[in-house]
Amino acid sequence: MLRTLQTSLNERDVDKWFDLYSDNAIITYTKNRPTPKREVVESVRKEDLNSWRFQIEDVKIVELKIEENSAIAKTILKMNTGGSVKNHPETYYFSKTNGKWLIDKETNP
Repeated sequence: MLRTLQTSLNERDVDKWFDLYSDNAIITYTKNRPTPKREVVESVRKEDLNSWRFQIEDVKIVELKIEENSAIAKTILKMNTGGSVKNHPETYYFSKTNGKWLIDKETNP
């Protein structure tokens, strides 16, 4: 799922990106604030995605906890913004519903 997240963002494929999240997901997006998925979808749909100046070069999992119906993945995204490459921490909280894993929440410290 994290590779799909990486490729969907790099390809600016917002449908594939948002399909990874539950309908009630909270996404750290607007000014790094927790934002409900529906608000993020509305905001992104208004943007010119060609103006996004980043590529995710790598996703490194630094800590992983998997239970039967939930999981937490602490990651470092290697972000290339064109002018520099930075390590960007993200934590993803997953839940499994009807046999399908989805992201319920993401945070970045």
